Amino acid sequence: MEGYQTVLGESGLVKDFLTIAVPTYNGGENLHDLFDSIVNLGLRTEEYEILVVDNCSTDATETVIKNLQRIYPNLRYYLNTHNIGRIENWNKAIELSKGEFLILMNVNDIFLTFDIRKYLQYLSRNEQISMVLADMEFKEDVYPNWKECGVFDLNDYLKKTFLDVNYLEFHSVGVLHQHIFRTASIVKNNIWFDPKLPRTTDRVFVAQLVKASGGSFYYTNNRMVSWRLNSGRYHYNVHINQNTFNFEQLWVNEYEANRELAEIAQIPLKGFLISQLTLASSYTYKDRLATMRDRIVSKKSGRSGMEFPTACIYYQYLLTIARLNGLRLNYYLIKLNGFLIVLKEFLRHHKVIGHKERSLKDMVVPTELELHTT
Repeated sequence: MEGYQTVLGESGLVKDFLTIAVPTYNGGENLHDLFDSIVNLGLRTEEYEILVVDNCSTDATETVIKNLQRIYPNLRYYLNTHNIGRIENWNKAIELSKGEFLILMNVNDIFLTFDIRKYLQYLSRNEQISMVLADMEFKEDVYPNWKECGVFDLNDYLKKTFLDVNYLEFHSVGVLHQHIFRTASIVKNNIWFDPKLPRTTDRVFVAQLVKASGGSFYYTNNRMVSWRLNSGRYHYNVHINQNTFNFEQLWVNEYEANRELAEIAQIPLKGFLISQLTLASSYTYKDRLATMRDRIVSKKSGRSGMEFPTACIYYQYLLTIARLNGLRLNYYLIKLNGFLIVLKEFLRHHKVIGHKERSLKDMVVPTELELHTT
C-alpha cells in the first residue's frame, strides 16, 4: 500500500486517516507509556495523528507534551480555556478530530500489538458499518473474548447479553477505547456523550451510534488495548475509594445506561430487571466468597472495593423499581442463577471444570479480514 491519501472527503475529514484522540486531565505521568505503545498499531506517521485535548491540567502535562512533540511530529495539542468537565472533554476531542476514523483513548491505558490497518480498510470499504469492536485485556481477563469474529446485529447482541443467563454482563458493547469509530457517523447522527451519566455514558454512546448507523458492528477477538487501573483514573474513585463512594454514579448510572440499551433492543422491563437482579445477586455472592477467602487465608476481614458489597443496595434498588411497576418476579430463581454464575466462575478459576469458550455463532455473520496491499 502506497500510504493513505491526505485529501479531504465530503465530510471535511481527512480520508483514510486515523485520529487517536486522548482527552486528559492531569494525566502527564502516563503519556509516555501510552505514546510508546502506539507503535504497536503498525502505522506510519503520515497515516494518523495524535490529538491530546487537555482539560486545564494542573500537573506537568503541557511540559510533557512539548517534549513529546519533538519525537512525534503528528502530535497535536489543544488546551481548553477552562475545565469543561470530563465528559464534555470527550465531546471536544470528537469536534477537533481530523481523521475519517477515530479512537478515543484513555490516557491511563496502552495499545497492544494490533494490525489496525486492515480494520481501517474494512471500514473504508463498508460504509454501513460504523465501528469495529476489538478485544481488551484487564489483568488476566480478556473482554468480550468471543470465539467468532464478524458482523453482529446490535439488537440481537444486546438481547443475548441481557436475557441469556449464560451470557449476562454489565459491559454490553465494550468500553470506549476498544472501538474504532467512523467519525462522520458520529457527527452526521449527532451522537454525543451525556455528562449526566459520567461513568457509563460510553456504552450508551456506542449503542446509539451503531443503531443510528444501520444497526451492525464488526467484532474482532484480536486484542487492541490494555485497561489499567491506577489512582489517577476516574473509576478508582467511583469503584474503590470508600471516602468518595457515590451510589448514584456507580449503580444508578449502571441502571440508566443499561436501561437505555435495553430500550434500543426493545427488551421488556421485566426481562431487563431479571437480568440486572441476577447480576447484582452474583456480585453479592462474589463478595461473600472473597470475604470468606480473606478470613481463611489472611485472617482479615473487610474489603477495600465498593463494587461487590454495594451490589446488595443495587439489588434492593431494582426490587423497588419492580414493585413500583407492579412486576412479580421469581426471586428464588434469580438468586439461584446468581449463585450458579459465581459457582461456575469459582470452579473454572480453580480448574475443577473446564473453561467453556464464549461463542455467539448463532448470531454472527463470520467475516475474515485480509490486509490489501494494493
